[in-house]
Amino acid sequence: MFDIKNIDLKKEVADLKDLKGHDRGAALKFLVDYINRKYGDNAADQVINELKKFGFQIPDADKLNNMSWIPVNIPPLFTLSAAKLFNWENKDVFELGKNMATLNFATRILVRYFISPEKTLTLAAKNWQKYIDIGQATITSYDKIKKEIIVKLEGYKTHPIICLHFQALFAQVIRTAIGCEKVNFRETKCMFSGDPYHEFVFNW
Repeated sequence: MFDIKNIDLKKEVADLKDLKGHDRGAALKFLVDYINRKYGDNAADQVINELKKFGFQIPDADKLNNMSWIPVNIPPLFTLSAAKLFNWENKDVFELGKNMATLNFATRILVRYFISPEKTLTLAAKNWQKYIDIGQATITSYDKIKKEIIVKLEGYKTHPIICLHFQALFAQVIRTAIGCEKVNFRETKCMFSGDPYHEFVFNW
């Protein structure tokens, strides 16, 4: 498992600087807003300045719209910088992922009032490439009797800290979809452990 207590930001920047792919500006705008709300108005600037020390520049989030494309390495590096600066533990990354699930307000409305949990979760997986242009998320199993959902994430290998992030994000979407607050989750396959894809199992 990734050691969040011993982040070498210089090495992380070097390892991720040439990562291929794009994310939407909404991800960066959320991260900046989240850090400022949690730690104070200038906290996100501190996170960005830490990365600047190692030659990594982050665009001005205020000049982006939600659907602007940004390099896919920006969210993990921003998260790593915040984790190092504010001495995060795994639970802090989980909390970040849980909060990020609130980004798509339209999906939350659909979840609650218009379509079934199964259709909502399938729709959320299909919408992956609207927001990230690498990888693909798939619901491989939805068992109402066992109360279990399995999510497969292929072609997305950025950084192990994102594994923590996505477990919490997917869990929050599932909580909203099924109307159950207690959802347990674990990663059963990981590309950083030599598996061909990531696999997350959720139970409630």
